[in-house]
Parts: sequence; C-alpha cells; structure tokens
Amino acid sequence: ALGNEPASPWRALAAEARHAVLPLAPVVPLLAAWDVVLLADPASRLGAVRDVLLRLPVLQALVSLALLFGALLLMPFLLRLAWGARPLPAGPLRSRLEAYAARVGLRSRGFLVWPTGGTVHNAAVVGPLPRFRYVVLTDALIDDLGEDEVEAVVAHEAGHARRGHVLLFFGFSAVLVLASVLPHAFGAALGGPLAALDPLLRTVLMIVLWVGVVFGWISRRFEQEADVFGLDTIVVPPRGEGAAPDLHPFARALERIAEATGGIREMTGWRHFSIADRVDFVHRYTTDPAVAARHRRSLRLLRTTLLAVVAGAGFLAAVHVPGELAAAGRIWDMARD
Repeated sequence: ALGNEPASPWRALAAEARHAVLPLAPVVPLLAAWDVVLLADPASRLGAVRDVLLRLPVLQALVSLALLFGALLLMPFLLRLAWGARPLPAGPLRSRLEAYAARVGLRSRGFLVWPTGGTVHNAAVVGPLPRFRYVVLTDALIDDLGEDEVEAVVAHEAGHARRGHVLLFFGFSAVLVLASVLPHAFGAALGGPLAALDPLLRTVLMIVLWVGVVFGWISRRFEQEADVFGLDTIVVPPRGEGAAPDLHPFARALERIAEATGGIREMTGWRHFSIADRVDFVHRYTTDPAVAARHRRSLRLLRTTLLAVVAGAGFLAAVHVPGELAAAGRIWDMARD
C-alpha cells in the first residue's frame, strides 16, 4: 500500500546488499588485511610481522585500530560507489543547505543524493573527518519533505559531525578492543570480574554488554545531542502576534517520515528514541528553558565521562607499549637471523 516493496526479489536482494555496505565497509578491509598477514610465509618479512603481532597483544590491538580507522576514512568513497550516490543538483535546496553548513561549520566534500527508488527516508553524515566526509540524503527524503524540513534533518546530521560522534564511537570501540587484550588491567579497574572469566566467555560477555547495552544507551543520547544541535542552530522565522504556534521544522520532518514510512511513530529502536518521543522532546526543549538547560548538562556529563573512559583505556594501553616495542625488536631480530 505504501509502494515501498521492490519490483522483484532480485531488486530486494540488491537493495539489502547496498544497505549492508554501511556496517561492512570498515570491517571487510580489516579482516582482509589480517587474512593476508596470517597466511604469509613464515620465512617472509610479513610472516615475521605476524609473529610479532601474535605474541604482543597490545601492539596487535593498536594495529587493528589503525587499520579500522583507515577503513573509516575510505568508507565514504566506497559507499558513494556502492550506493550509486550522485551530487545534489544545483538549486534552491542545495544553496540553502550549503548556506546552513557554512553558518554552523559543517565541512564536507559535498551533499550527495542516494537513489533508493523512493523507498527510504533517511540522511547521514558519512566519514570521521571533513576531507573524508559526505552528507548523504535519500531521494525519498528530498521528494517528500519541504526545504525547511530537509534543512532541519541536515541540521541533525550536522550535530553528529560537529559533536564528533564518529570519532567518539571509534574511541568507544577502541575501549572494547583494548579491554579484550588487557583483561587483567581492566579487570583490576573493575574489581577483578573480567580477568577471572574464561577468555571466550569474557569476550562474548563484553560484546553483549558493551555493544548491545552500553552502545545502544549512549547512541540514543548522541542522537538526542544531534537533535539539540539542530534545534539550537535552525533559524525559525517568527510568527505574527496572536498566531497559533506551529510545529518546529524538525518535528514536522519527523512526522512526515513517520507518515510516509507507516507504523513506526511509536517504535523505539536500539539506537534511536521513537519519533513520538522525539517530537515531544522538540516541543519541550523549544518551549521550556529548564528542559533545555537540564539536557545540556546531562549531555556534557555524558561526553566528559566517555572521554575519561577512552583516555583511561588509552593510558592502560600506553603503559604496555614500551615493553612490547622492546619485545617486538627482539622477535624481529630473531626472525631475520
């Protein structure tokens, strides 16, 4: 009834494959690089590198994180190719979005349109750094929303970029990786529960709790922080005296997306609050200064706490780096001999 079904099963599979590129893009190159290292001839230099990394877990984790970050830098270009995205055509909408981006300091390689056949209403800022970043809008979002509503959606995405959410999530992932290779250090910090567990059980438990619970909770707050950024930076023209209050453009955009998609207004996701909750928050934030002040304080506390956790994990890893570098030199010399 909504016209969102693909014309054939093959098109449905192709659409799902394109959607899967987003989570797989940074992971597949990392796994491929490790496969090359693990399959290397033991007598080769690459084989010596493998021996070093397999014996020195902190260096192995740091190399993995470096490869992952490199994959994140390449991801926007891979997604543009996989999604068939094209530059947003010149016109009033693009001029409006570029003016907003310049006003709030949203730097990127440009705005792209993701063709979905009118089936997906979404937007995203893809890439951790300005020179490796695109702002992507789906065709359905552009077609079904007004210009001020599209600008409000882009303002939300600008919040992700300006508040550094991609980099913070990378740091969040780094904590999980470092905790897996330094269980005794992290276990001591947590009272010893991690170090006492079987390694496989410890890894599964950490993934379930860290990704399934903590990541989802933090992600929902980051989505709200992006909402707040958009609400603070979108200029809403004043209405005449005595005029009835109108919905904020961002609230109108959410309602239009809910109507176009069908049946999702009350649904709460793993990474998002429901559209109904977000629309209610927009109203309370824009009309009650106490609500705005309280949320700003809570978001600052969350950011400070997360940065402290990431810095602590980095410090615990840094303590082990000098010893592992010395050990790496000895192992490398033995391999060359």
